Amino acid sequence: MATKLIQTKIRISADVKSQLEAAARRNKNTFNAECASRIGKTFAEERVFGGPDGRHIVNLLASSFMFAGQRAAGDRKTSQWINDPAVYREAVLGVLKTLEAHRPAGLSDRDWIWLLESAKNRFMAQQINTGQQEASPANPKRQRAGG
Repeated sequence: MATKLIQTKIRISADVKSQLEAAARRNKNTFNAECASRIGKTFAEERVFGGPDGRHIVNLLASSFMFAGQRAAGDRKTSQWINDPAVYREAVLGVLKTLEAHRPAGLSDRDWIWLLESAKNRFMAQQINTGQQEASPANPKRQRAGG
């Protein structure tokens, strides 16, 4: 059975309307379909991320990654810097800074450092187990497997 659609009216700014119209053209949608799709996606994201708080932290981390990456990349577009290792590192550091700034009040500096070390150790163990450990600024003597 098809979903029954109802008509409703909402008030939005002219700027948001222009953005929705442009997105509808890009996506080959009607204006109405674009609006319905975008509204529906917000609820789907909340389900996937465990509610509004989870959706907020995911958006915060994604924004931190993009902001730090763009700051490091200068005038380059995302598609130009997203695969640049130096810029990517800066973007990841932006996420870590955001996580640190928003950590729970009960998580001490010592616990935060332990958490970072634990993540590092797990990653390194995974790389060693799969034979993918390679040279990095922290381990300049390491070489790629087969190199």
